[in-house]
Amino acid sequence: MKHPDYACYIVVLMLLLLSGFPARAELDAVSGWPDPLTPSALTEIRSDGLPDDVAISLANGFPLWYQDSSGVKLELCLEQEVERMGGGLFRPCLTEEPILSQPISFPINFGSEASYWSVTGVTTFSSTFGAGDALLVMSQQAAFLNEIPHENEQAVFSRIRLRINVPVPGDYQVSHPFGSRTYTVATVLAERDISQTQDVGGTFSLDFLTTLADATPPPSPLAPLVPSIDEAIVNQDGRSIGPFLEGNPSVRVLDASGNQYLADTGSDLAPLEIPLEPGPGGAVFSITLLTPPDTDFRLDAGGVDGVVDNTVTISRFQVMGKIFNDGPNLMPLAVDDFAATSPGVPVVIDVAINDIDPPAYDPNDAYNPLNPANTNVHGLHPQGLGIVDGESILRTDTFTTTRGATVRRIIDLSTGRSRFLYTPLDDVSALGEDRFEYVIQDKGGLVSAPATVTVQVEEVAVDQAEYRPRIGRWQIGGSTNDTTDNSITLRVGPRALLAGENLVVPVASEATGTVALRMGEAGIEYQVRIDPLPLTPVQSIQLYAGAPESSGQAFFSLFNAAFEGGFPGEAEGLLTSSDLLTAPDAEISSFADAVDKILAGEAYVSVASSAYPDGEIGGQLVSPLIGIAPVQDDGTWIFKGKSTASPGTLRSVDAFSTNGNRVLGQPLLLR
Repeated sequence: MKHPDYACYIVVLMLLLLSGFPARAELDAVSGWPDPLTPSALTEIRSDGLPDDVAISLANGFPLWYQDSSGVKLELCLEQEVERMGGGLFRPCLTEEPILSQPISFPINFGSEASYWSVTGVTTFSSTFGAGDALLVMSQQAAFLNEIPHENEQAVFSRIRLRINVPVPGDYQVSHPFGSRTYTVATVLAERDISQTQDVGGTFSLDFLTTLADATPPPSPLAPLVPSIDEAIVNQDGRSIGPFLEGNPSVRVLDASGNQYLADTGSDLAPLEIPLEPGPGGAVFSITLLTPPDTDFRLDAGGVDGVVDNTVTISRFQVMGKIFNDGPNLMPLAVDDFAATSPGVPVVIDVAINDIDPPAYDPNDAYNPLNPANTNVHGLHPQGLGIVDGESILRTDTFTTTRGATVRRIIDLSTGRSRFLYTPLDDVSALGEDRFEYVIQDKGGLVSAPATVTVQVEEVAVDQAEYRPRIGRWQIGGSTNDTTDNSITLRVGPRALLAGENLVVPVASEATGTVALRMGEAGIEYQVRIDPLPLTPVQSIQLYAGAPESSGQAFFSLFNAAFEGGFPGEAEGLLTSSDLLTAPDAEISSFADAVDKILAGEAYVSVASSAYPDGEIGGQLVSPLIGIAPVQDDGTWIFKGKSTASPGTLRSVDAFSTNGNRVLGQPLLLR
């Protein structure tokens, strides 16, 4: 075997460098899908790889991480305010979501750009004659071709941007951590005397490899450049960003879960700035006037960097980036789900609620693969759902089932969690069982095997609902199209008995009362009676989410003294979606969520008074059982007989099939 001629290689390399051939990019790789032989580990895709091999987040369609030549892997920095390890809150990422009070989610609450890495240096300075300012931005950006968050328009690019206003004409050498370039300013403008933006990659959507390269080198000779916005030349050799610069890697900022961030960014208006470890071109951003107008002129007359001379130097920067945890990972498990609805009636299916990927890690040492406590360092991604469509996985696109129903992923804006919205056709062809498959992804990028969601589309009808008070006998009947192991459970409308002893913290109050509801999919009728009233004025009557003997968030108000004056002892009305108070901690973000919570027995009433602002009397909402009627072979069902349940003041019946389909608020006839 012959040995390679290394001397020849060196000569060729020197010739390439002298001819302006771009230096090797120091962004080394992007996340790749696991190899079949190692299904629990992502691979590394280089610039000469295949775009389809890049592993992306099912939540937003961007690569899971980018890696530099030193082995640092950064994921998209999308965290808002988080808890610092050891206490206190901090902001690790500068984000651009349109709804600032809600979690980031794609596409509705996702900014036009996001960052894997960003370093910003900015200053103003005063010269012997006039003032100036300077801005340097170095970043790895996630964006969209049309600058609007939209599926299949994702793009990633590396950026070096210079924005400099100078006080006098002349030749200026601009240096930064990735190189330098000299510019000739012939005439001082009102703004942006030197304005250059070098973006590498991002030209084509879904091609996440081009950003790993360097820029095209500038033409020779390397004479001073007259600044122009469209030149995009920031280095003499065309170098792009890389490696990812930060402060001291040994003092990264940790949140309460052990996640590592390059720095605390502070905020847009009050940035926290730190010195950088040197890049290929050093650790500072500087502007040097090579041709001062006279010997007494000083570009930095105010001494921004502590020295009065013709060089303005910035040595502290705002730094942003989140380390991807490359620790041990296990594939998540998606579990089959079942849902039910009626023709034409959409149903939201929370498939992730029973999926499995329990994190197991030491939060103080979550990035150490040798720590035996770290066996699964990620956990499920709250938005990482996809619908299986043949060989493809749909993230936000709509899927049509064999029965003509549509399925699409939706985001609960208040919690940031993904669910599926299934909408059947509004005719008899929708009746019966329907199916679709989905996968779920964990925060480490691993995707589960497909699971099946079975949807029973059923038409439940209540044709008769009667009660004979004299003999206490019920007669309720109807029909359904599903006759397989099916039955109908009948309940009266939810009601609550109010007393001080029913509260989580009991109150010795003489006041008592009742609340009755008549349920509906789009509205809830309510009736409140309190007698005797509390000794001090009633301030509010609210429905809270919570199981018996618990405390939770309010999601409906039945009375509020601030708007309605004094409580007369009785109140009635209709609750609709406009009355809903979202309760993210209780996963109530829609009227349907509120109805489900009440019917599940996970809601209670609390009456607050002046003396007891946290509640003087209250009670759990319950729906007493009337009885259960088996479905006959012809689809009919009927319940006849007595029951311990009473009709109540708002007389109605709720019917539930074994599948979970329901008829709510059926009026009850007294005979």
